[in-house]
Amino acid sequence: MVWQLKEPAFGDIIKAKAGILYHFGIFASENEVIQFGLSPLLRGASFQGVKVLSTNLETFACGNPVEVGVPSEGDLVRFTPQKTVEIARSRIGEEGYHILYNNCEQFAYECLCGQRYCSQMESVRDLFKGLTGVDVYVALIPEGLEKEELSSPLRQAEIDGVSNPQVKLEKYCVWKLLERALKKSYALNAKNVTFKKLETGKWVCDRCEFSLSHSKNAVCVALSKSPVGVDIEAINPTKVNALEKVLTESELSRYEKLDESEKVNFLFNAWTKKESLFKTKNKSSFSINELKVLNGNVYQKTLTLGESDYSLSVATDLTDKVRVFVEELN
Repeated sequence: MVWQLKEPAFGDIIKAKAGILYHFGIFASENEVIQFGLSPLLRGASFQGVKVLSTNLETFACGNPVEVGVPSEGDLVRFTPQKTVEIARSRIGEEGYHILYNNCEQFAYECLCGQRYCSQMESVRDLFKGLTGVDVYVALIPEGLEKEELSSPLRQAEIDGVSNPQVKLEKYCVWKLLERALKKSYALNAKNVTFKKLETGKWVCDRCEFSLSHSKNAVCVALSKSPVGVDIEAINPTKVNALEKVLTESELSRYEKLDESEKVNFLFNAWTKKESLFKTKNKSSFSINELKVLNGNVYQKTLTLGESDYSLSVATDLTDKVRVFVEELN
């Protein structure tokens, strides 16, 4: 691919300087450039809520020159301009951005020729290493999963001792998700990471902070360089009466004033927020109805996975730098 400063045409791949990196997109017209998220010059270092979207060319470029990708010998076979734009338009609204594995350049090349490519991977890796934030990975447990030995013999031994088949499966899957998360976020092979289980029952490692959670066929992992706790819970209205005990007196007073339709989410959000806060502390137990929900250091999100809704909470001082990725285990 040769990059030239010229007027873009329908279906062209284009890029514009965005700090130390380039921002990529697919050109349809002066008023329609399809891209995975706005330029970092506009959204900063935040990856929260990044989606495939369309803007005009001026917004895409942020005042910088726009370069057009021109085919050169040995390039991958490109789709027709019409197909390229059709693919790009069909993905508007798509989420799941990841600076290393699902970024704006990879998106543009997929629309252009059907294959992911990132010419600036080394620069992206260097930038990513300097970012501080929280990466949260969520996955559903697939049917017919073929198990293999885990990277940690200690964790494997713990799982082998679990008698409940469902709990055993969830503990296995959340650890496999942890192994994947370490590889994606920090380029770490889990076999080279030292894990241990504290007397409180909490698992820790020597390379980063992490937290695990699982509920009704969903597993979740949070990674950070600073203390973090995560909790995921399937939202089940039949558990409402049992969950009322998690509230403090002031929270219960607020809860009782809500409409019936709002009470379920309020309870499950309170539960997961408190569980996530507890996981940041090195304790073996706590009285959940004595723990107040501190909105300032808990990130909360409702996710739909398969046919169920889940309440997800992440306790961290970096609530504005939480990135959530939905994975597929296989």
